[in-house]
Amino acid sequence: MPPIRTRKRRIGKAIPVAIVEKVTKLSARVQSHIIATGHVRRTYNIEDSGPDFRRRYLAFTKSETSVVYDYLTDPSIAFKDKGKPWQDIVKDADVLLLQTRHLKLLGRRDINEKGIQRVFRKEESLINAVAEEETELSKSQADSRIDWSIEVRKDRPRLRYWKNVYFCDEFHFGIGPQVTKRIKRLIGKKWRYWKHNVHRKKMTAKDTKAKAWELDYFPFLNVFVIVGPDYRRFIPYDTGSPNSKMTTKVYLELLKQLKPDFNGITFC
Repeated sequence: MPPIRTRKRRIGKAIPVAIVEKVTKLSARVQSHIIATGHVRRTYNIEDSGPDFRRRYLAFTKSETSVVYDYLTDPSIAFKDKGKPWQDIVKDADVLLLQTRHLKLLGRRDINEKGIQRVFRKEESLINAVAEEETELSKSQADSRIDWSIEVRKDRPRLRYWKNVYFCDEFHFGIGPQVTKRIKRLIGKKWRYWKHNVHRKKMTAKDTKAKAWELDYFPFLNVFVIVGPDYRRFIPYDTGSPNSKMTTKVYLELLKQLKPDFNGITFC
């Protein structure tokens, strides 16, 4: 509808305020304010017409996001391909990228990575996450672990035989270089530990920390942890060696601290 001034000029006479109010739903006071200031009414003065289903224009349709979903959940896709930038993954899935028009550096460009990531997270629950990593074992290492588990089960074949068995291990915390990869995957533990989303490598983050400790890259916090039935305890300690490995002397000192709590208990 033309502005109030334009309509007055077009028909050559003033339009009654009551008629304008009936058509525009604006009171006489608001009409005068608009004419005097040149500012339109604000949205909070408009009568509520229910929910507004308008939203940001999506870079991809639902069918296109489904194609990328199927691509990333396909077991035949190589692990390294899931670590590519979003633009490359979309192209590998045979989906066309939306192009946006820009005034500065005039021309059309492919949609940026943040825009793609926002759409796939909302529509398909796909994220760019750090990949779970596992040590890649040789055949001899894998066979020795299987043999050890078979021998242990001979001594304790039932769950009740593990009642007085407590597990202990050492943990090292520090800040340093990250060697883990990021991949595009679905949200949730199921997809985090899915065998096709796990990064298997010979050099793990644990090995990198040990090397960093040896070269004195950054300080570590060392913790000895004991876990068992209704029991949790951790003890900070100094390794007593120039690398991240615990010495025998330090290990025996830790066991002395635990002796009152674990008389007759088996450690694994």
